[in-house]
Amino acid sequence: MRQFALTIGLMLALTSVMGCLEGEDTSALDDQITELENENSALKDNIAGVEDERDSLAAEKSQLEADVSDKNSELATAEAARSALQTSLDNITAERDTLQDALDAEEDESDNLTAQITQLDSEIAQLEIAIEQADALLRLISPAWEKVTGKRIPTISEYVITSDLPMFFKVGAPSAVMGGDM
Repeated sequence: MRQFALTIGLMLALTSVMGCLEGEDTSALDDQITELENENSALKDNIAGVEDERDSLAAEKSQLEADVSDKNSELATAEAARSALQTSLDNITAERDTLQDALDAEEDESDNLTAQITQLDSEIAQLEIAIEQADALLRLISPAWEKVTGKRIPTISEYVITSDLPMFFKVGAPSAVMGGDM
């Protein structure tokens, strides 16, 4: 636009100089005016092309800004989804840790119970051995006792079986539940 104004100003100056040079040959000046008019026309075309390109670039910029806005919206949605998934993962991890702690506690309790069962099994085995030894001793002294008193001494096993103790004590828990000695 500035070049156009300069061209017009130059043309006006040349026209005034032409008026001062009356009588001289103005064909060279006419050629310069024509050349300047051609340059002016070319500059106008160039300006129009630049303006068209500027408008095209502005439209492309607007489209790219709209695309960026859409992508930012998609990104915000994806970030919200990621945040929700992270929260869900954190909750699941906390629940897993709680369950793992409970499992560890149950395993510790199971280990303790297993140790107690092993201890009880050992004590039962020792008690059974002691009862067998006592029964053997009672069987050994029973004939002598029977000669003296006229009564036989029952073994501990016989006493328990014939006593009024609950079946649990007589035959053990599994047999008591089933209703007889297994």
